[in-house]
This record gives sequence, structure tokens and C-alpha cells, in this order.
Amino acid sequence: MNKPVNPGSAVADKTWRDNAMVLALLYLIEEQGKRFSTALDSEQRFLDDPLTQMYQRDLLEIDGDATYVITDKGRKVLEKMVAMYDQVRQFEVFAAFNLEDVLPEGERNKEDPNRPHDNLYDLRFKRRSDSVDMRLAVMTFISETMPSEIKVEKADPFLIVFMQQVADGRLAADDFLPRLRDKSVFTEVEAIVNSAYRWQSAGDTVEESTERMHAIYTAGMVERLKREGQECAKCRMPLAVFEEIAKSEGEGPLQECPDPECRCSFAGRPPAAATVTAEVDGTCPRCGEPIRPTHAFCRGCHAEVDRTLRPGAVEAETEVWTHEYVLEPVYYDPFDPFLVGTAFCLGFHPYYVC
Repeated sequence: MNKPVNPGSAVADKTWRDNAMVLALLYLIEEQGKRFSTALDSEQRFLDDPLTQMYQRDLLEIDGDATYVITDKGRKVLEKMVAMYDQVRQFEVFAAFNLEDVLPEGERNKEDPNRPHDNLYDLRFKRRSDSVDMRLAVMTFISETMPSEIKVEKADPFLIVFMQQVADGRLAADDFLPRLRDKSVFTEVEAIVNSAYRWQSAGDTVEESTERMHAIYTAGMVERLKREGQECAKCRMPLAVFEEIAKSEGEGPLQECPDPECRCSFAGRPPAAATVTAEVDGTCPRCGEPIRPTHAFCRGCHAEVDRTLRPGAVEAETEVWTHEYVLEPVYYDPFDPFLVGTAFCLGFHPYYVC
């Protein structure tokens, strides 16, 4: 099993490399159509041991052409990889955060001064040359600060970064196998982890760092909600938080822009971003929320809606995945990172990976 590693001063455990190798080979065989014979050529001979071990673990079998093919068990591991990939994508909003920026007094939310008003986007998440990539910091924060009574192993930061590379399409690149052979795939991941911003650096003490990271997590997840939601086509105000409030109070879709200076009607002539119809054309395969014809994103889990997929399939970026996968719903509460940490760590627990 992987040992918890502190980003910033990490010494990689070989186990994460083993897990990454398994995931990489399953991906190459199933998603990229790579064929590996039992009689490997000189350039692929470095894969002999991992392929043999995967065969012994029933992740692969050998067909009549003496070629390794994925088994049902291997496909289940690959499905787990898709879920891990999906979890990593939930934190993309933290790829650029401006740590030194302070919200102007007049823009602070009256309920939480650490984030802007519900009708404003958070400009601290606007990419600039001095922005800090906080993705790993946020993911390790929610992993490492769970209540002690929750007995689940912390997420491996190396595996997190490896999955980020999957999301970036690095495994589909022409140079991936040569980089796997010379181990630069692994050393690059380890270099990223060791140089990444640490959540413990957010304050002078652990308590201060925890408090600030909690605020950054909440601000980021609310900003993600706004970005993936809809906005008024007239004044461009983000509507997502107002729609969530209306939903929690049992009200229907917004009928007009909540901005008192706009009050654009969403009835009759819907702006591009508004939901006005009660007709339902399906349900989200992640969370079961009704999907209406005008929805670009699910109202429940905020997944992007793609009607070109077969019913029940969850959208997966075509440059990363060539097959369709149905994922279990994972909801990340913007206001409770400690509850989120449990689900996140279970998703990255080595036992469940390989």
C-alpha cells in the first residue's frame, strides 16, 4: 500500500509507479489500441515484467495471436481509472489562483467575506503570469485534514499528478512509450509533486493554513459552480448560485434575472443561458437529476450534457477516452472539504486502483 507523502519534500514510493504502470498499460491497450505480443521486441522488452504480472493478476489474458488483451477484471480497473480522471477534473478551477489578491470590500459576500457576492465571478481565479497552480494543494488538503475517526488512507499525490497528465492527453502522445521506457514519465511526476505549492504554506501555522485552505476550497468550488452554470444573456450575471438557492427552497427555474437593475425575463424568449421549459428529455446518469432540452450542464452534479452519446453515458473528452463509461456520482460540497476528502481518498486508495 502507498504511504502518505508530504508534497514539497516527497520521496516517491515505488508502489505508485507500479500502479501508474498498470493504469498506463490498460489505457494503451484498450483506449489506444496498442498491441503487445508475448514475444516483445527490443524496444518493448522493458514491459515484459509488468505485462506478465498483470497476466498473473488476471488483468490481462493472451489471445490466439499470442497478444495481451484486457480481461473483465482489467476493464473494471480501467473504469476505476476513468473515475479517478473524473475526480481530478473537478479541481481544474484551482489551476490558477492569485494568492496575494484581496477581495475589494464592496465585493465581499455578506455571508462569507472570503468569497465575492453571488452575482460576481471571482477574479482571483483569473489566470495571470503570477497565478499559482493550487490543484495539488487543494486535493492533498482535503485528503490530509479529514477527521481522525475516518479510517481511510490518504490520496497519493504522485497518482493525482499522473491522472492530471492523463487528463492532459499525455498518455496518447506519440512519445509516451519512449518516456515510459526511460522512466521520464515517473521522474517528471515526482518533480512536479516535489515543487508544487504545499497547502501548509497558506499560513504561519497549521491552524491558519487549514482555515485559509478551507476558504480557498469553498471559493473555488463556488466559482466552478458559477462557471459551469448559466448566466443572464443580457447582463452576463452568473445565475448558478441563485438557481441552487431556488432549488433548495423548492422553487422552479428562475423566471427573470435576479439583478434588480436588469430583471431580464426568461419567459417566452429565453436567453441562451436560461432554463425556461418544463419538458424533460432524460435524467443524468451520475446523479439522477432531470435533464431538460435547454440544459448545457446537469443541475445536480454539473456534468456537461452531450446528447451525441448513447443514453446513460457520461461525457468523456474524446482526446482522452475513445470508449464510453458510466460513472458513479461524486458530489463535492463547496462548504465541507472534510466530507469531500473521504470520497476523494476512497477514489484514490491503492487497493481500489489495482
